[in-house]
Amino acid sequence: MPELEPSDSGLPAFEQFYLNLFFKIGCSVTSDQSALSGFETSSRDILEIVDSNDIGLLSQEILIPRLQGLQDSSRNWSVLMVLEHLAIVNKAIMETVRSLRAGSQPFGKIVLADFQPDENAGAEAIERFRETNRRYWSFAKSHQPLRTSLTHLHPWFGELDGHAWHCLATAHQKIHRRQIYKILAMIGVA
Repeated sequence: MPELEPSDSGLPAFEQFYLNLFFKIGCSVTSDQSALSGFETSSRDILEIVDSNDIGLLSQEILIPRLQGLQDSSRNWSVLMVLEHLAIVNKAIMETVRSLRAGSQPFGKIVLADFQPDENAGAEAIERFRETNRRYWSFAKSHQPLRTSLTHLHPWFGELDGHAWHCLATAHQKIHRRQIYKILAMIGVA
């Protein structure tokens, strides 16, 4: 297996620039409700895939080619590791938006290594993902508008307000949905 870059290495510079620009433009023309709809759709798609596959397949770590928006360090994950990562990130984004809406700064500097899944992620990752996404959806649905005057620094996208963090939750989950499809395709399932 090739040596993967560390989790704090980010994306290639040109891709980072392109994604940052695309994200900021997309976020400026996306409503809270539209982003929430995208989040709900990707959540449903992921759960349909997970619910229709054997836990043994979902626990296989598979080295995939790097996808656009996916760090090199995330290429050798199982589907269960992806679910655990999404649960960790979606919970953190929800707490970030909650803090910004309350007029306080969330936790300190974001360290990407803190959002890595346990390589031994098991079946509990499915329920954790399901429950975290249910809570996120409920929070985002009942607390609109999500735009805030306060911002919090993301290491790739700079200062983001509550609405931008919400858009990021959707965009991030869609990237990892593609990763799940790729993992299963390489196993020979999808």
